[in-house]
Amino acid sequence: MSPRPLKRKPPEKAVDNKKAIKNILSLLKDHKFRLILTVICAVISTVFTIIAPLLIGQATTTIFIGINNIIHHTGSIDFDTLIHLLTIVVILYVISSIFSYLQSFLLVKVSTKISYDLRERMIDKILHLPMNNVEENKRGRHTFKGYQ
Repeated sequence: MSPRPLKRKPPEKAVDNKKAIKNILSLLKDHKFRLILTVICAVISTVFTIIAPLLIGQATTTIFIGINNIIHHTGSIDFDTLIHLLTIVVILYVISSIFSYLQSFLLVKVSTKISYDLRERMIDKILHLPMNNVEENKRGRHTFKGYQ
């Protein structure tokens, strides 16, 4: 029989949510331009992703009308319109994926920079603590207060 796992205390919840939000916003304020660009890229990507199925619907209608024309011997499928619509759909999806990639790229840059800044602040704080403070306090206390 395997030993029972140790029960841990649940993590402490933030006492002051407003203060926590202010801390997060203060971390993000240096990256305002990249975050605005990220939102713009997300909107553009979403718009193109929404428009493409509408054009696919028009292409389906073109095929249906063409098949109806073939059945009633009144014409054929309009391949010029069909190729035009499907080319636009492919272009829209390519543009959408480019903006989606840009969005991901910008967010990774922001999160990496914020992580780096937090680590630097924590290291600075730990390096400037007196040795007796390190010995007296619990293990996680320094890291928790490191970003304040």
